[in-house]
Amino acid sequence: MDGSILVSDSARGVIRLHDVAGDSSIQIPVSLAANADAWTVGLHAAIALLPRLIPAGQPVDLHSLSERSPAAVAWFLRGEQAYRRARFREALEYYRGAVTADPAFALAALRGAQAASWNLRDADALELIRTALAHQALLFPRDRDVARGFEAYLLGRAEPAVRYFQQALALDRRRPEVWMALGEVYTHLLPDAGQLDSLAETAFKEARQLDSTFAPVLYHLIEIALRQGDVVEATRLMRQFRETAPDSAERVPLEIMLTCVRESPDKVDWRGLARSVPQRVVEAGRSLAVAGLYQPRCAEAAWRAILAHDTATGMDGQARRWGALSGLQALLVAEGRTDALTELLRQDREFGPDRIARLYILSALAGAPVEDQADQGAAELRRVYEADLRGTRSATSVPLWYLGLWEAHRGRSAEAGVIADSLAAWAARRSARREALMAKSVAARALLAGGDSTTALKLLLALVPDTVRGGLQWSPWESLGGERLLLARLRFARGEFAESYRVAAGFDGPPVPHVMYLAASLVLRMSAAERLADRRAADAMQRRLLALGRQDLVKGQ
Repeated sequence: MDGSILVSDSARGVIRLHDVAGDSSIQIPVSLAANADAWTVGLHAAIALLPRLIPAGQPVDLHSLSERSPAAVAWFLRGEQAYRRARFREALEYYRGAVTADPAFALAALRGAQAASWNLRDADALELIRTALAHQALLFPRDRDVARGFEAYLLGRAEPAVRYFQQALALDRRRPEVWMALGEVYTHLLPDAGQLDSLAETAFKEARQLDSTFAPVLYHLIEIALRQGDVVEATRLMRQFRETAPDSAERVPLEIMLTCVRESPDKVDWRGLARSVPQRVVEAGRSLAVAGLYQPRCAEAAWRAILAHDTATGMDGQARRWGALSGLQALLVAEGRTDALTELLRQDREFGPDRIARLYILSALAGAPVEDQADQGAAELRRVYEADLRGTRSATSVPLWYLGLWEAHRGRSAEAGVIADSLAAWAARRSARREALMAKSVAARALLAGGDSTTALKLLLALVPDTVRGGLQWSPWESLGGERLLLARLRFARGEFAESYRVAAGFDGPPVPHVMYLAASLVLRMSAAERLADRRAADAMQRRLLALGRQDLVKGQ
């Protein structure tokens, strides 16, 4: 390596980097102030040189790095390399190294937050994104919007997240990482934007088109291809994904899904996988069930494997089995397999009658003919509630919410109203976001049961999911699927067919509890499309109902 400096009104440096093995050289220009001291000259030269020594896989804006320390820039570029290959654990360590070396390195903190999020380390992600925002004056305006959008995403605030990412794209639509971030919002949160699966696919394809070497986007594109049954495209993308040597947390669920969809559930070693990597099996089942339940057999096989073979003790094992049980319950409700549903819940030996009662109530509310079992379950929940009328146990609000739903469903509006008031008082005493949401949910249903659909509609419109992705994916009081279905039905009853269709289309979204309402939402969409004289949409919804095995619902229309 050698170089030279030319001085006039300003100074310009040139670094020549020689490849002794290949007998070639490249020149790297460096712009400097005419009065720059030796340290500044060396600093700018080092920063200009680093992207050549540590290629990040895409052009690096040196202006954004010019005031950072060379050590921090080196860490950052290593992080960029790892992130673009979907090696998120490795990337996080490099980005953390950059922020440690230079605490004001806002761009490294932003990228580190994104890597931490892929690692499901949301507390670390929030810490890093707040570091980035504390130094946001050092970010370009487009990156400030990305940082603000990512903070909103981590906090479960879907609408602001979408708005900030769209603002960043308005400044520069050629940024694949921003399209990727927007797709993540549509994939993991619930913005009021209509058909989330289609919006996510569009965003991810934009990212892929802009940068075909950006590996993180492949994960979701493979998911989407597998849900659609496009095994040729999924296999092609998976081959490219493997070449980057991504983290096993991303690779293993995709391998499970690909084998199942491309071959059959019988070709997957469910027993071995459920014992060795149970969380990856749960994730594979979830991924193939949500966004429209297009691969029900693989999702069912995954969740049944967890129930049969994941024998781990402790809270993590129990959480996986509850997720598998509730996911399987939702799937069986969607397919109208009532005998299999009741057999599944009757066989439970782990969770107890109050937990099973909740699944019967949800099943009945979603349209399954299990109202007698739900009545018995409500009696069990009433006993739980009456044993703790003052609400001293933290777990009491959840069974109380289920009980309120059922009282309203049975037309007991006064009893449901009392429960809504109890939940509201609970929320006020503890400043509890969850209980406040539950109170509004039960209050809306109580008003409907009492015949006040106008006020109920206002409450339902104000109910907005506002929690992080984990809660949305599994907790029905967070994803509010039943409430969204009620809203769509009220819109339909008022003759607002286009709005009814739009709300019902949201059930092709990310939460597992949404799956149980899928068939009901398809019926509603079919009816709304017919009223709108949209034969193509109506026929598409009918085909989806038939694919679910719901001929009974098609004939009923």
